[in-house]
Amino acid sequence: MLRTFAKTALLMAIMGAGFAVAQSPLTSADVEGAQGKPNRPVVPFRPGRPAHNRLRPAPLGKPTCRKRPTRLQCDPGEEGGGIVTPTAPLVTTAPTTTTAPSTTTAPTTTTTPEAAYAVGSSLSEGQRVRGSVTWEAFPQGSSSNRVEFLLDGSLMHVEAQTPYRYSGDSGTLDTGMLTPGRHTVALRADAGDGRTAAWQADVVVEGESADEPATTTGATTSTPTTTTTPTTTTEPAPQQSGNVLWRGDYESGGFGGWVPQSSCSPDYTASQVGEGCASVVSSPRRQGSFAGRYEVHASGASSDTERADAYTDKASTGGYDGQEWYYAWSTMFPAAGNPNGFSQVNTDFNVFTSWHNADGPCGGNVALGVDAKSTPEPRIYFMLAGRDPSNCQNVTSRQKYYLPLRYDHWYDFIVRIKWSGDPGRGFVEIWADGQVWVPRLAGATMFNTNGAYWKQGFYRGAWDGGTNTVIHDGARRGDSLAAVQ
Repeated sequence: MLRTFAKTALLMAIMGAGFAVAQSPLTSADVEGAQGKPNRPVVPFRPGRPAHNRLRPAPLGKPTCRKRPTRLQCDPGEEGGGIVTPTAPLVTTAPTTTTAPSTTTAPTTTTTPEAAYAVGSSLSEGQRVRGSVTWEAFPQGSSSNRVEFLLDGSLMHVEAQTPYRYSGDSGTLDTGMLTPGRHTVALRADAGDGRTAAWQADVVVEGESADEPATTTGATTSTPTTTTTPTTTTEPAPQQSGNVLWRGDYESGGFGGWVPQSSCSPDYTASQVGEGCASVVSSPRRQGSFAGRYEVHASGASSDTERADAYTDKASTGGYDGQEWYYAWSTMFPAAGNPNGFSQVNTDFNVFTSWHNADGPCGGNVALGVDAKSTPEPRIYFMLAGRDPSNCQNVTSRQKYYLPLRYDHWYDFIVRIKWSGDPGRGFVEIWADGQVWVPRLAGATMFNTNGAYWKQGFYRGAWDGGTNTVIHDGARRGDSLAAVQ
């Protein structure tokens, strides 16, 4: 009896436990599979089946796979589940691979270093020169926006295009304008992008006497990276004599190639040119047999200017854009013909030589005259004027040089002009009595490409102070300094 009761109690305990397990609620964590989807439902308690079967989990079986639209998906076992022991979700982790940091290396490029910007010269240190010598600049590392040529510290020429040559296309430096001895030549180059370069050397100018042969010991043309064997000239370099291309020397007894303008000249009246007279005289004279005398007088109210002068045409002058000539003549101011000095109207409106722009109202860019106001004693001046490109009568700049004025003295002038309306290409040089007076001076020598013509005489603002007289002689135009000396 007692044994039967114990068996019955044991059986009831086992059945209660199984019922409790079957009815225990499950959480989502209990049924979450390895792929994030719920497992098959737990098999519920089914009365009538052996109790020991209720305690054994159902087998998971083999996983089955089915096709999805975009991938092959496998579910856990298809054959029923069992009691799932609560566990942490199973997380499938891809194998960890340790990869060295990726380094992107730029392709190796071999670059040739950019050449430094520099400038060299056709002249060299210590070179001995005479006459006309070539002076050319050689920029390296870049083309140049401009190259400046300097002589003894003074800017003499500016070149803005290749070849970079002193004096433009001719490319020559006339050392005859320099005193014998040592002179400093220099270059300043500008690449136009902020880079600049400079070069400097001393050259020796030889004299022109027969006992000083012109032996060139260092005529080396070089760039900063090129070494050239010096060229030695064993024979004296000949001085080219050149040619005189036009003369206005009065030796015919008349004005020759000049056309006079004065109240005593044909076709002009005092109301047009003031009181005055242009004439040919035999004395005083500088050379030959005749000279030109130009005399002006007070005109009262008949004219606002007073002149006695003469002009030649543009062809005789050679006043064409890009051409380069030497002009020479002699001038004297007789004391007896200038008893009261010179007019102070407009300070220096006492012009005795000019190259007038071919455009009628434009005046001249290049002129010589007398300044009687800025100093106690009158003095001779040279002026290179700059003009407004839109209005030639508007003078925007004046570059001036002066000489003392001496009465009854013959001044021998030589003027070298490169004709150009471009201030970077035009220039003027002047010798007075055999000495350099105006070194190479850059500037526009004419207003535009219409040209210029030569005038001589005397031209002043109306002045009631008396008479002015000037004598001119020996005018000529040549293609070299030697031709007109």
